[in-house]
Order: sequence, then C-alpha cells, then structure tokens
Amino acid sequence: MLNLRHGTRAVGRLVAVALVVSSCGGSGGATSATTVPVETTAATTLPSATTTLAAASTTLLVDRWEGDLAGCMVGAWVLDVEAFERDFQEAVDPRRNDILVDLVSGAGGLEFDPIRGLSLSYDDLTFTVREPVGGPARFVHNEMVVTGEVAAAYRLDGVLLALSDFEGPGLVIRQWTRLGDEEPQENRYLWIHPLTLAMSPDLMPTWYPGAVTLDCDEHRLVVSAGFDTPNVDVPPPTSWLRQERDD
Repeated sequence: MLNLRHGTRAVGRLVAVALVVSSCGGSGGATSATTVPVETTAATTLPSATTTLAAASTTLLVDRWEGDLAGCMVGAWVLDVEAFERDFQEAVDPRRNDILVDLVSGAGGLEFDPIRGLSLSYDDLTFTVREPVGGPARFVHNEMVVTGEVAAAYRLDGVLLALSDFEGPGLVIRQWTRLGDEEPQENRYLWIHPLTLAMSPDLMPTWYPGAVTLDCDEHRLVVSAGFDTPNVDVPPPTSWLRQERDD
C-alpha cells in the first residue's frame, strides 16, 4: 500500500485504504475467512449472525476488574468529536498548510458490558477532508459518512481487542470525492481513519488488516490501530468519553 500522491506532492502521512472490492464490480476480493463481506458501494455490511453474543454462566461483578483494562472499559462511551477532528488533522497535516479536516455533524456511541458484549453505533458521522491537487481544479474534496450499528462479543489479550459473533444491521462507511467544482462521485478508496472508528479490522476490511489496541482511564477510552506491513501509515487514534459508569 502506498501513500497517495496528487500532482508532484506526496500527501504526507495520508494514506487511502483500498476496500477489498474487485475493479470489475461485485463483492469479491482478497478476504480472510473471518473478514466481513463488502458491498461494491464501499459500504461495510455484516452477515447474518449464526451465534449469539458470549454470555457468562455467572454474574461478573465490575469491582472484580477494578484497576485493569477490562474493568475500565465497562460502561457507555460517546465519541469525542473534538479529539476526532484534532487527531485526524494532526495525522495528515498538523500545520494545516494544505490538508484541512472538518467534522461536519453526527455522533457515535460505544458500550461494553461486563459479560464481554459490545455495542457500537454511529448516527451519520460526517467529516470532510480537503487536499490540494495539480491543475485548474486546485483542490479535491472528500466527504465520508459513517452510520449504522453492530453488536459483538469481545475478547482482550493484554491491550489487544478482538471482536467476534457480529449481530445487527452493521456499519456502513461511504465516501464521496469531488474534484474542484465537479459533481461528487462515490469513491471506493477510503481514508485510513475509519479503521479505528470500526473498532475491528473485520468491520473495515482492507488489504492489510491491522491490530486494534485500547487504552483506558476513568474518563477516556482511546482506540488505536497499526499494521505489521512495512510502508503503511499508522492511522490516528479515536477517543471516546465516558457517558456513565456502571457500579
């Protein structure tokens, strides 16, 4: 995977992630056995669940996990939209010389329960990225919209998060690109940031699935992702603010 270039200028640490969609249409592509299928519209959907979320045979009390990551995660969280815009901007052009990131509207919600269940939802989270190009157009405008909801079972291995047993309508991540004053066209190539928004490579299939890690304190949960593949930029983190704490 290579950094995108427009004209003669490399777009810094910006990278677009190609969804696993063949160029001739259809939903084929190089997916693993656990990768969720992708529509040709670049929307990420989930298959019908064949298993239910993992359940504990006995009630697990939150105070048993107090002080560790699993205990810290339990509760409801809301997307920190200010941090979202700031971290995305910092990753692609911290001085805002050429690339401008703008969170337009929308929200996100995330909840972990103590028996290893997770729910994730987005209400038309919409953001734009403007970047320079050569020629008379001067700029290309990208608009991305994330919507939908999903439930899953989760497992922690240290700070590494793994999701399974997906249920619900699923997440849809779509992008439109407009060159100069032209009409916007739907784009199958997405900015890398949605990987951390999706909380799992299985909800954001890419050519190079990444590992998702978590960091948590009393007020903030930070989702990060990385790749083992060389020459692939690291996506910026996604921060969540605690909405409430289960006692």
